Amino acid sequence: MTNWEQTKQFLQNSDLAFFDYVPDYVLHYLRNNIIRKEEYSAVTKLAGHIKEEYHYENRPKEIDDFFVNKISENETLAYYLNEISMLTKNVPIVLEKLWCNFQKKYEFNPLHDHGGIISFIVFLKIPYDLTEEDKVYPGIGEKCKTSRLQFVSVSPTLGIFPITIDVDKSFENKLIMFPANYNHLVYPFYTSDEERITVSGNLRFFVQ
Repeated sequence: MTNWEQTKQFLQNSDLAFFDYVPDYVLHYLRNNIIRKEEYSAVTKLAGHIKEEYHYENRPKEIDDFFVNKISENETLAYYLNEISMLTKNVPIVLEKLWCNFQKKYEFNPLHDHGGIISFIVFLKIPYDLTEEDKVYPGIGEKCKTSRLQFVSVSPTLGIFPITIDVDKSFENKLIMFPANYNHLVYPFYTSDEERITVSGNLRFFVQ
């Protein structure tokens, strides 16, 4: 069983996240329509200690619809939205922002949350092997955090506790969605000179 399958199985009954595959037409758009130029930079708008982050511009409707429709397809996310009591009438949900992160060796995303109601990550490229990452700090064992994605949650009984996700190559071309207010972080990786490429976005209510 891959790390992707283990993580999906572990969290499938939680209110933390929803996991799914990404169709080819969406992957093709995400891979081929990002412009790595300064005028599209998202660095000043994001928390990441990453030098190359870029907005997607002029997105086709079918791309936005894919992410928006995922909410109604998942019972956990749909239930979460029904529990949000901030509006007096039904309004549409829209994809507000979409951006691509080109994370290099030693870069990281500190603890942060997102704007909107639902956020997501699409894993396009994971360049490292977790076995090799764990060798960077030998002796730590299961406590090793290099390259990991981690959510930080709060429980009345457990207090603040982390949920660590062992993102590896089995996560490529797949999607994780989660409530935007869940704090999370990405630790740096050390063993590859290639880029870790992910796409993130925020979904929010559209009120005219």
